[in-house]
Amino acid sequence: MNAKDHAKIEQLVAPEFALYRRNGELMSQRHDWLDFLYHTEIKEYTVRDISAKAYGDFGVVTLVCTWSGVHNGGAFDVHAVMVDTWHRTKGKWQVVARNSCTPTADSAGTAEPCPTYHYSK
Repeated sequence: MNAKDHAKIEQLVAPEFALYRRNGELMSQRHDWLDFLYHTEIKEYTVRDISAKAYGDFGVVTLVCTWSGVHNGGAFDVHAVMVDTWHRTKGKWQVVARNSCTPTADSAGTAEPCPTYHYSK
């Protein structure tokens, strides 16, 4: 990601990609999400508890992610649960949607467990 390999990223992220909150509310369209990534320096990125299941030409990947870095001069440290939906077209897999939740110790037991971060709209 830090290499800013736009060609590779563009291959993996489908034109219709969108990022959603845990409740299905649109957080970011593809263009805005890629713009965020292209203007971010990632300091740490770890993934654990990965589960991937294929259903014909669709796949669902769930994971727990920790990432920190700097975006437009501001530091961030995010711990998230993510669900990615992938679609295989002409033999190539692309992510078409991501649902993300970033609970904190204070928010986890509340009606709104996923706070909004500065990359959110």
